[in-house]
Amino acid sequence: MCAPLDQAPPTLADAIGRAHCWAEHALTTPGRQVLGSVWWLSTHLAATERVVHPIASETLADGRSRVAEQRRRAGEIVRLLWTIEHSVSGDARVRGPVAGVVRRLTELVREHAEAEDALVAELEAALPDALLSLLHRRYTDTVRRAPTRPHPVTAGRPRLAAAAFRMGGVVDHVRDVVDGRAAPHRLAG
Repeated sequence: MCAPLDQAPPTLADAIGRAHCWAEHALTTPGRQVLGSVWWLSTHLAATERVVHPIASETLADGRSRVAEQRRRAGEIVRLLWTIEHSVSGDARVRGPVAGVVRRLTELVREHAEAEDALVAELEAALPDALLSLLHRRYTDTVRRAPTRPHPVTAGRPRLAAAAFRMGGVVDHVRDVVDGRAAPHRLAG
């Protein structure tokens, strides 16, 4: 069972774990609920890229290579999210059933979550509590402003993603309002 959404997660690891859990939950729920995974993963991947990856790259001994692998995996996740979002919303460019895409995405999300949970656990062991608390606050704040839809062009390109982050977030939030699609739930903390 996933952590409740009406309570703020107490740590960075809990906040990231909640995003992983709710994304997987949305992927395994039939119907249009799969769009919830698009929101959870799009905001989470953008926030992690902006907040956690730079610190992990510099702090951990093998941080650069592990972050590079997470970025590669995130790029594949984003491309699959794009396919799901466009197929569920009726985009004619996407043909055929999405079951295989959802299956592959579920596998990737599990791999991503395992690797990221290990990365965050190592950061928790290496960083002082004050810095971990700051990372947690920055991650939480960044999720609220992050793009809510997948952007394959910026996936795996940290400099381009950083440049497009603010505009992508604003545009996506406007599109969500126009489409009547908001965050799956109001998030606490």
